[in-house]
Amino acid sequence: MKTKIISDYLAKDSNCQEMAEFFGYDPRRVTYWRQSLPKGKDMAKVIFFLTETKGLKVSGIRKDSPAFYGISLLASDKLGVKQLAALLGVKYGYDAYRFLFGKRPITNEKGELLRRAYTSLYQEAPIKETDSLISKFTAMTDLLAFLEPRLDDYLNSSPANRRFLREALEEKGISLFQSSNSLYRVVKKMNRLCSEKSFSSSNPKF
Repeated sequence: MKTKIISDYLAKDSNCQEMAEFFGYDPRRVTYWRQSLPKGKDMAKVIFFLTETKGLKVSGIRKDSPAFYGISLLASDKLGVKQLAALLGVKYGYDAYRFLFGKRPITNEKGELLRRAYTSLYQEAPIKETDSLISKFTAMTDLLAFLEPRLDDYLNSSPANRRFLREALEEKGISLFQSSNSLYRVVKKMNRLCSEKSFSSSNPKF
């Protein structure tokens, strides 16, 4: 597999950070790929990322090819590697990767199976709770606009005021630590949605 495109992209720290945010990975994990390129599912994710968000063609894999259908299903967790191997009629995951990464040819029959799986799993009905989610986003935006300046006031005030706030929250059974962690996880997911924005108009399935 030709990997110069991947190596060149990972040479920039900002690119590693962007890719890490997209996958929800620790940036150190992505940066390590400069020394040792990813394998297996991580390689599928990298190819998916570079093809979809950056419009790059890695190892000659086209977006409309059976190999990319399989890579997309794997990278987006629509299928696990064992399921993908079964779909391709092989026993082991490493054999499935050989098909995806161009080391074994994909027959027309296997290509059609990948295309059907891709179409079926990506053209699913819209999530029923989308309207509710949007309304919650609106409420969250309003809440954050309310919270941010008031938290700034406390952070810029005396330690006694900050202690008063913490104790008042604890009396109500509110854990700042748990709330902060929950918000952090939501922000990571929102960052992934933002990263996908660049290609969502050209591929509405994502």
